[in-house]
Amino acid sequence: NNKKKTTRNTQVGKEELKKLNQMVSQLFANSDSYEFRQPVDWQSLQLLDYPTIIKNPMDLSKVREKLKENQYVYVEECFDDIQLIWDNCKNYNAEGSWIYKLSEKLEKYFRNMIKNYIPSIQFQIQIMKKEKLVQMKKQEKAAPIQQNLSKNTSQQQIAQEQIVVAKEEQVPMSLQETLSFSQKIKSLPAEQIGMIVHMIQNSSSQAYKDIDKEKCQIHVDLIDRDTFKKINQQIDMWNVSTEQIKKKIKN
Repeated sequence: NNKKKTTRNTQVGKEELKKLNQMVSQLFANSDSYEFRQPVDWQSLQLLDYPTIIKNPMDLSKVREKLKENQYVYVEECFDDIQLIWDNCKNYNAEGSWIYKLSEKLEKYFRNMIKNYIPSIQFQIQIMKKEKLVQMKKQEKAAPIQQNLSKNTSQQQIAQEQIVVAKEEQVPMSLQETLSFSQKIKSLPAEQIGMIVHMIQNSSSQAYKDIDKEKCQIHVDLIDRDTFKKINQQIDMWNVSTEQIKKKIKN
């Protein structure tokens, strides 16, 4: 199996652990998961070649046990173990067999769960739109967001920037990127989150969704590459400014 594993980046905190346990419980509750809840009993099934073909057996009970014992340091490690369950099944069984098809079905179900998982752990912004967006627009008029490159940036740098953006737009965001992005957003104060939401509304509206009159939701995986990069640059600038202020206070 030559599939690349996800980059370990998102540490498992209380919130992440709770969400991962919910995901595993959902998989257990799925009626199609019966064959994947316990280790493959290859001896009883007379599958004598199973240990030689499948070097790293995995099942949902083992994942649940590892979660219980806090063995996962990163979210992506848990994702890899769950993915390994489907990969093992497809590696051992014939393509087109009922169990192969079942693993494909559950793999698709699992991947959809991840898509739902990403925005729910990373944003939780549930911001008060009426107050915050009005306040943010006033701030923006007084001091526009520094989205553009500074005037003294060389033409060569601008050209390089455009080339990088053009290349990146062709590549979908990875799970690691979206989870990493979430950590940045979570650390921002409400006013800055409001500005980020406004940038997404204006530049990548497909990622923005109204929940009700006062709340909104951002789907990170729907943000286009150009907007994603601008938001990251903006957050980095804010972080640099914050560090400079902290240093001045210390001195």
